[in-house]
Amino acid sequence: MYFYSPTPNTKTLIKTVHGLKHYIRSPIRLTIDVDPKYVNDKGDRIVCYPGSVFEGSVRMRVYEPIVGHTVKLLFKGLERVNYDAMGWGKAKKEGRLFSIRAPLWRAPHDEEEADTPHLLPGEYSFPFVCELPLVNFPPSFEHHFIASTFSLVASFERDNGEPIYSEPFFAYFQPIIEIEPIKSATEYTEAYRVSNNTFLYFTIPRLSYNILDTQHLSIKISTYKNKFSERSSHPNYYLRVYLKRNLTIFHAGYSRNEDITITQLECRIDRYNKGSNHHESEESKNSHEITVHLPLEALAQVASLEYSNRFSIHYRLFVSMKLRHSLISSYKNIFSAPIDFGTLSPGMRSPEGLIFFADEGRSRQSVPLPRPKFLKPAQTDDQLPLYDMTRPPSYSTNIRANE
Repeated sequence: MYFYSPTPNTKTLIKTVHGLKHYIRSPIRLTIDVDPKYVNDKGDRIVCYPGSVFEGSVRMRVYEPIVGHTVKLLFKGLERVNYDAMGWGKAKKEGRLFSIRAPLWRAPHDEEEADTPHLLPGEYSFPFVCELPLVNFPPSFEHHFIASTFSLVASFERDNGEPIYSEPFFAYFQPIIEIEPIKSATEYTEAYRVSNNTFLYFTIPRLSYNILDTQHLSIKISTYKNKFSERSSHPNYYLRVYLKRNLTIFHAGYSRNEDITITQLECRIDRYNKGSNHHESEESKNSHEITVHLPLEALAQVASLEYSNRFSIHYRLFVSMKLRHSLISSYKNIFSAPIDFGTLSPGMRSPEGLIFFADEGRSRQSVPLPRPKFLKPAQTDDQLPLYDMTRPPSYSTNIRANE
């Protein structure tokens, strides 16, 4: 099923150089269009997840009559390790997550008209629908050491020439990851002894969050001074609060770790501090408390990952305190806690039958994972009949039938 609209007065795209024919540009142009409700705000990536469906069409503009036999659409997922950047020697085989293709159009089989152009100048449209299985593939992730990508590519295949490809249309895949329910979540508290009489207490409301709707991480920092100690004013404490992402890449006996600070802020604890990132509570003679909100706007929406065959992602929250040594100052880590990011709200459960990509049980049994599949697009009443160059359809008959 496809749709055709002719292009009048199409200029030739072939020139002769020393008796040889060369294309000034490709005789056809392929473009993948996805329904806007399935793409991100920029319109350049499909947003998908386990069990989701997206649809669109492959547009093909033909500039001159051409002979070909198939228009295909390829959807593939890959994990690619940059061996050169890491000095791991010769690149090994790419980690294919899946690869499926479907023919959207086939030329009629007629040996007598094998050299007859199958497509005239004009614009054609080939609709498609794709459904993803309930499989948590590794999330879309781009890094200079490793990348996990999902893409669509259309191709027009010819008998007497190389296939013509479209530009890839990328998909952003987000897995379904549960987090700890609010009812069972408990505060995480840890103390640090500054001196014999002074302590710092750090409290986090919970250790797991939905990365898709969390705007900031809150941490309550309290100072406590022994009431039996000598009376003196609270000293100033200069703190740095930051979130680190640990990326571990492992493949074919190699392993590499990288820690990167995703977001951070600095704050000061004293009786008079006021700032946009922290809020003072009521003071007492021997204690003082502030709540720091660490923003996550710059955090790429990649959840914690443990089920990939090539890399893992973990997060950890740190607090460090500024120390002065004569004219030199440095920071010392005085608190850290693991932070787990999922993609569901607290209390929401993942769908029944969800499979993780690196399921060890399935690997041992050599049971293949379900793959995405192309479905037959639903044909609506306002679609034109299939165009046949040798026998154009009777559109008037269809119009009378719909009246």
